[in-house]
Amino acid sequence: MLIDRVIAGDSINNYLLSAKKELIQQQAANYLTKINIKPGNEIHAVNSLYNYVASSYNMYPIEDTFAPQLDLQALNDFSQSLSQHLTASILVDMVAEKFVISDTYNYLEMENLLPENLYGHWAYALYNTEGNAPDIDRTKRLLLLVILQELGFIEGFIKETIIDSDEPEKKKKIYQTDNDIFIEEWIEDQITCDFRPMVRICSNTKEDNELLLRYYDQLKGRFSPSMGARLPLSVL
Repeated sequence: MLIDRVIAGDSINNYLLSAKKELIQQQAANYLTKINIKPGNEIHAVNSLYNYVASSYNMYPIEDTFAPQLDLQALNDFSQSLSQHLTASILVDMVAEKFVISDTYNYLEMENLLPENLYGHWAYALYNTEGNAPDIDRTKRLLLLVILQELGFIEGFIKETIIDSDEPEKKKKIYQTDNDIFIEEWIEDQITCDFRPMVRICSNTKEDNELLLRYYDQLKGRFSPSMGARLPLSVL
């Protein structure tokens, strides 16, 4: 579910606004095939459609003195069509394509990116003891979902399963998204000598296979077809 409000900090907010703008403009350009537009005036017609719906998606209109006045029925039809195509999943995918973080730990990057409530847990979570994130292309999407969910832009995108531990503050977790599975473990940081969480992708190892099978009943509800290529056959 997309919660349509803009409350994020500059970093994530910029990613989100850029993705929303691009998606609305794409849909507007596609919609032009359904109405008669003077050749050469397409970009201005796109701006007319965009400006009509902009406030509904917390966006500022585009200043364009050449934007034509389109028929109200066409504007309303576009608005209805857009509401069917601009889904939370599509928007998150577009944000994820633009979302870039370093595969080597960068203190300033994390400080700028993470909301205060998440910093203590997630500042180092994607990085191993050497400060590297070997699977950043996949783990960064989990971090993006965590941030968007914390800020109230989305909900229900991540299922978190806590695995029992003798130390409650250091419980192992399994995170399931729409297309991936991640395991969070606690490690001793070589620099700070403190224990901290580290998130890694679920791999095709005996240990991970046994873990998934042990908690299969709690996890199976979020196993999707797109996960098939990443799940071991023993689990499927």
